[in-house]
Amino acid sequence: MNVSSGQVTELASSGNGEVTGLTWSPDSAWLAWSHPLPDPLRQLRMARPADPGQAVVEVTDGRFTDTDPVFTADGLYLAFLSWRSFDPGV
Repeated sequence: MNVSSGQVTELASSGNGEVTGLTWSPDSAWLAWSHPLPDPLRQLRMARPADPGQAVVEVTDGRFTDTDPVFTADGLYLAFLSWRSFDPGV
């Protein structure tokens, strides 16, 4: 939302559930979140809302359940939780 104008801009929406884990980078330039895909998958995405066009970046590829993004204190890295199952016998 642009506080000066009151204009609201939608960055993302999903028919698969709620967007969760919204988190701002320490400098407030980036917004990251966990985006729902077909259950149980979730993908981390992020955007720079102040940039024209506000392109959304897919941080993870959507093959796992990636949640709870958080920027490091210096803002250089994005940490997150990921539920994964590996079966070396396949």
